[in-house]
Amino acid sequence: MYVMRCITGDHQVKPLYMFHEAQAKFEVGNYYKLVGYTSFELANHESAIKVNAKTRIFHCQPFFIPAEIEEQFFHADPVSVEEALQLPPYRRASIKGILTYVSPVKEATGWKRKTLHLSQTSCPNKVVVNLWNHMSSTPVPPMRSMVEVTNVETSLYQGQISFNTTPETNIKVSNQFLTYFSKPIISFFINFQKYLQSIQWNPPI
Repeated sequence: MYVMRCITGDHQVKPLYMFHEAQAKFEVGNYYKLVGYTSFELANHESAIKVNAKTRIFHCQPFFIPAEIEEQFFHADPVSVEEALQLPPYRRASIKGILTYVSPVKEATGWKRKTLHLSQTSCPNKVVVNLWNHMSSTPVPPMRSMVEVTNVETSLYQGQISFNTTPETNIKVSNQFLTYFSKPIISFFINFQKYLQSIQWNPPI
């Protein structure tokens, strides 16, 4: 089962469930009319939509969407690793953390998946992010980089929280200054310390 997020005509953001073969009928940014879909309630009492074999899918004219709803949909609020672990299921967020693990791509009939681990120095636990299907081939920054994985959605499986990619997910370096300039700065201080030692100068206590 594949899950997308959609904004309905009455300005509600709802999960849209479908089998993988129906995924090709939808493109991000387009407007659709569904006939014969199923509405149901998730465990967290959130309303959801399911596309089944009898659902008919039509393109339709764009409708007005308030700017604040569209902004939240495409640019979910950034949270830390510690904050992400406290989120309820089916909540969309953008997570900032240190990239500590990248799995090989796992593949089976109908799906591909790569798993990332994001950590935080002040938090003993890690966040698990699953990159599904085409996202599994997305290049990732070097290990130990501070990254932001945007617009992922929480999932609860066997009591463990993880995050799944959405069509709006992107992976980027969160703090380029620290990532690309930390080594030169450290090198500068080491060389400066050697210089002080060479002239036998001790700073006052």
